[in-house]
Amino acid sequence: MSQSRVELEKPWGNGRIVWTRDAAADDSDKTFTVPAGKVWWIQSLEMFLVTSATVGNRVMQVTITNGAANIWTSRPAGALAAGAIGSYYITNTQEDANARRDLSNDGQSSTVVQSDIWPAMMLLPAASVIRVRDYAAIDAAADDMTIVLYYIEYDA
Repeated sequence: MSQSRVELEKPWGNGRIVWTRDAAADDSDKTFTVPAGKVWWIQSLEMFLVTSATVGNRVMQVTITNGAANIWTSRPAGALAAGAIGSYYITNTQEDANARRDLSNDGQSSTVVQSDIWPAMMLLPAASVIRVRDYAAIDAAADDMTIVLYYIEYDA
């Protein structure tokens, strides 16, 4: 029995693997914009939030819009109480989601760990915006959120 292998041509040539990390303190509202002339193939997004003692549930949300602020997709990323630590991971595959959940289970009772599969977060054209924020804006100037975004960037 003979086997053949078909190589699919990438529509934009070879991409550049990019890991972007935004760890600016005192900020629970962060955005990432696909630059002009580029296309991003999103692989994963991780949010890590440390909340202040200010009372109120933080309602974390991930939204993707086009350049004109029309929402393509939006999803809640869980709620966190005052003084909590939370981690949320979005990926394209069940295997990645399961692996991340297993790795994140460190036994800290104050840590909320969630992972999710979001196939819609795959290919974003120029001017697309990814926004991760506390929709309730409880203590945006004191909560500390770190975002790690992993994508492959192509020339459009």
